[in-house]
Amino acid sequence: MALEKLEARFPSTAFSFTLEETTPNTAAATVSIAAAERYLTTSNGATASLLSALQTALNAFSANTTYTVTLDDTADSATGKVTIAMTGCVQSNITFDTGATALFNYLGFTTGGSGSVGFGASATGSYQARFLYLPNVGRTNRMGSNPTSTSYELGVPETDYIATMAPGGQVKRTVYSTRYKENLEFELVVGTKALTRLSDVSGTVNASFERFYRDCVGNASPFRYHPDRSDDAVYFSMQFMDGAEFRCRPEFRWDGASSLWHIGPYEIRKLV
Repeated sequence: MALEKLEARFPSTAFSFTLEETTPNTAAATVSIAAAERYLTTSNGATASLLSALQTALNAFSANTTYTVTLDDTADSATGKVTIAMTGCVQSNITFDTGATALFNYLGFTTGGSGSVGFGASATGSYQARFLYLPNVGRTNRMGSNPTSTSYELGVPETDYIATMAPGGQVKRTVYSTRYKENLEFELVVGTKALTRLSDVSGTVNASFERFYRDCVGNASPFRYHPDRSDDAVYFSMQFMDGAEFRCRPEFRWDGASSLWHIGPYEIRKLV
């Protein structure tokens, strides 16, 4: 199995940008993505993932060109960068301003502001995509082994169980729904995967847990925990229960990209 992957849900936002193709030519026109609560790589019920929605919108632009949108996220060494590739024309130009600044920021093509993406065969973002965390180590202090199938649950069950005993020994029991809780904790996390100030100066922008924490908790978003980042079919939708505090402390060396840090512990519960 590969290492884990965490992806938080994006805020519901509509995006629009300008696309133009040359040789054969297709005049510049607006491409839109409808507002919806999306995840980066997995669908949210009937709502397509953000990458799938972008690919669909690009392919609806003209019959001349076929676009694919992919994310490097399956291997332990994955960069988390998005690639837009195309065949059928010589050049594609995407121009984004206020209508899609957030989109291309989320996808790692920019850290903010308007801009453009011009490419022949493909273009890859300069930075890791946001709302995504790819740790360099596996989770520690788990309450159970990582499930390899959604036939099982992540964590341990708990219920709202109340039992009251009368003086005569009679017992009244009340049980409500069952929930599942887990511990989210990582040890020996390299500095670039822990703190934004270390990831930014090393060129691995958006790769830190701090960035993910601010995107996820800062937007009150649930997240999906993938026990194996190479398998998008197996994931568990979770919610931070004690996320008010960013928990990150040094374990070995305080400074530099190769410093080591302890993230968590956080209590997370299954989202229902």
